[in-house]
Amino acid sequence: AWVVFGLAAALTVVSQIVKYTVPGRRLREVGVPTRTLLVAGAAGVVGFFVIPVVGLIVGFVVGVYVMERQRLGTAAGARASTGAALRAAGLSMAIELAAALLIAVLWIVGVVLT
Repeated sequence: AWVVFGLAAALTVVSQIVKYTVPGRRLREVGVPTRTLLVAGAAGVVGFFVIPVVGLIVGFVVGVYVMERQRLGTAAGARASTGAALRAAGLSMAIELAAALLIAVLWIVGVVLT
């Protein structure tokens, strides 16, 4: 039981680190600044309360687009940056989901073997 717990804890820690570093590196390569992501996150929180169910996603997308439109000055550049931010967010969620599934499989294997 302690081995399963230790492996699950280690996997959780590693996945949390990877979840932020890999998408963050991709956003830096594309040129999306951290300030844009912070403002988009705040817009997502506001959207969560303004539009039930989907407001978080809508607020994040609108926040990235508005900030990048202001920074870059073109709609095409803002759309490209928004697409990159959405892909990075999706990658982060996929990493977290994969880690959760691996931890669940690890737990099931631990239960079956004991």
